Amino acid sequence: MYKVSQDHIETTFSAIRSRGGYNNNPTCRQFNAAYKRILVHNQVVGSIYGNGTILNKTKNYIESSSSLDSDLPLNSFHQLDHDYLDITNVGHFVENISNYVAGFEARAVAKKVTCDNCKKMLFTTTNTSASHSQLLEQKDRGGLSKPSETVRKICLEAERVFKSSLFSVNHKKTLIFSRIKQKIICIN
Repeated sequence: MYKVSQDHIETTFSAIRSRGGYNNNPTCRQFNAAYKRILVHNQVVGSIYGNGTILNKTKNYIESSSSLDSDLPLNSFHQLDHDYLDITNVGHFVENISNYVAGFEARAVAKKVTCDNCKKMLFTTTNTSASHSQLLEQKDRGGLSKPSETVRKICLEAERVFKSSLFSVNHKKTLIFSRIKQKIICIN
């Protein structure tokens, strides 16, 4: 009967509360951090003041991520055996958002660049009603920047790389940035 009761849940939340200094109302960030620490350090133990006590000596050993990273070469990305999400086809919704973000990025880069020709390359002056600019056209009240085709493609490729890195074993920033650079070089 003990195995199906909620005592395991009580001891888990007791351990989480004790990690947060017995805070009865932790924020999402505090709960996340406490939960991760408990999982990584195998420290799900009951408190003497909790509602439940642990009767058996069950332990859950989790392999640390540092030992997993040491076996992988620096440029390897985990390949899934099935492509559950089609990464190459991001869809019209993501294309529209990526185009909207590309306009913001083009404006941010233009503020830092002093070359006039370089600034002109960031924006387009033609008024296109393509499917990827519907959100930009709908939200524009005269102040939004319309990115050039190159900036739009760069942001779209970055989105694809970020999306594909969600399923990767190695989430290192340097690997993600190097992969984005490789994709950008292939655009032109």
